[in-house]
Amino acid sequence: MVLPHYDQLVSLFSNDLIRILFTENPSFRCSCSRERCLKALYLLGLKEMQSIFEDGNSISLNYEFCNENYEIYTTEFLIYTRNNS
Repeated sequence: MVLPHYDQLVSLFSNDLIRILFTENPSFRCSCSRERCLKALYLLGLKEMQSIFEDGNSISLNYEFCNENYEIYTTEFLIYTRNNS
């Protein structure tokens, strides 16, 4: 048998006064973006990124929270680096 939350509290704490101050419906959202990917790569440093990009002309970043995938290309990263140096 499943009781509503308030009833569960009353049954567990029957000797205490129970007041629900507020209720809230939490929601979660991912704040990922292409810009955040570029910032993260930028923080690794240009030397590190050059060695990573030597293997190909792009790298793929995947955010685990929302499963969004971003493909960052060498030219895009170099433009970002130039604009933020």
